[in-house]
Amino acid sequence: MNRTDVFLTIACLTLAAGVAIQVCGVPADDAWITLRYARNLLAGHGWCYEPGVAVNASTSAASTLVHAAAGALAGDLRVAQFVVFVLGLGGTAALLGLEFGARGSLGRRLPGLVAAAFVLTTPMFWTVYGMESPLLLLGCVGSWVAWRHERFGLAAAAAAFLVLVRPEGVLMPVALVVDRALRRRDLHALPWRRIVIVFSLPLIAWAVFSWLEFGALAPSTLAAKQAQAQSLWQWSLFFRGAKRSLTMFDAREIGLHHRVFVGLLLTSVVALVVTRHRALALLGWIALVNVGYVVLVVPYYHWYAVPLHFGLTVAMASVFDLAWRAGRSVRAFAIVCGVAWVALQMPAWGDRGQGHAGYWDVGAWLDAHAAADATIGSVEIGCVGYAVWPRPIVDACGLVTTDLIPDVAAGECARWIERHRPDYVVLHVPPWDGFESAAEASPTFAEYREVYRARNGTVRVVSRVP
Repeated sequence: MNRTDVFLTIACLTLAAGVAIQVCGVPADDAWITLRYARNLLAGHGWCYEPGVAVNASTSAASTLVHAAAGALAGDLRVAQFVVFVLGLGGTAALLGLEFGARGSLGRRLPGLVAAAFVLTTPMFWTVYGMESPLLLLGCVGSWVAWRHERFGLAAAAAAFLVLVRPEGVLMPVALVVDRALRRRDLHALPWRRIVIVFSLPLIAWAVFSWLEFGALAPSTLAAKQAQAQSLWQWSLFFRGAKRSLTMFDAREIGLHHRVFVGLLLTSVVALVVTRHRALALLGWIALVNVGYVVLVVPYYHWYAVPLHFGLTVAMASVFDLAWRAGRSVRAFAIVCGVAWVALQMPAWGDRGQGHAGYWDVGAWLDAHAAADATIGSVEIGCVGYAVWPRPIVDACGLVTTDLIPDVAAGECARWIERHRPDYVVLHVPPWDGFESAAEASPTFAEYREVYRARNGTVRVVSRVP
């Protein structure tokens, strides 16, 4: 890397830090599940959500380990969240920018600068603070860049990291090899032994640990979420939710329909296929991941749409790259379109405050008033679970309390309170349809009385009367 490359990397990390400062108050609730696993690791309790219970509800092994390592170095897991987000998002923008930007003058580097800007201003990426998604993007782009430069051992290591970030990363080697074959580049000349060994060893090590520790290779989250889709949230299965989520690119709320962004994505992909653009391998992986989500029949959670949004971001950056290389006659138009895209999608800059304030409020109350061995029942277990650590949690959705998964699949939404009778239950005001409304309608709920309500009135705590 020359000095210009170093400057671009520092600039991307600095801008990503600015984004992190904007959004660090509103991480997704599930981000705190990862942090509770990391907290248990650092406390010497091992890989668990609650000490002594061997259940892996942390979908991302790599994210848990990276947050734990960063937390150990920084001395604070919230600082670790900040650092991991900056390295993930900023590193993704820098790698993509360096790959798209040719060496030389500013004009030759402009497509790379535009690609980095598109990544840093994508609205979806501002909503996944604390999640594994920035590491997913970093592993995806890192393996692609290393593969393109024929650093095959490094590409295999990055792909293995990607799989440990999320299991769907296993599709990246497929996309890279297929792309190379379609470009009629010799596959036999690849150092297959080195590639297979470097890629396999970390995954085999994790698989052995997972099987010995949990008796399963896959985290419990997959079965729990498939159960949710089967009985509760059929209206929001992945494809429908992801499609609607594309309107997030309309950050200025002009009123653009998701069909506009679907059309932009499809048109861009056609242009990239015709020109055989180098980003096709990335788009191939993204396509495979989205097909996988549909086939697995999982409900829509907004961070599941990160690959789809990354696909549109890469496609738009690639189209700018094509237009820029087409000649001076279209460069002015390309610049106008690039500026317009950033202006359209960039979220408003301003104080976003503290997300999930009601959860933190009741979590602090429970931590102060609940006995050390009291069980806490809740539909969302991230913020509350982190706040009351290490108390045991009854997870209505079944991610952690895995014996409830068959009940969730059968639509038995009150079983979590009927079977486990937690000492305290956290409920929304008014109660959410499904798990909470069913629990309040159950005869078991007569055993409970309200003992606390969050200051903002959105969440309350009920306690079981002895």
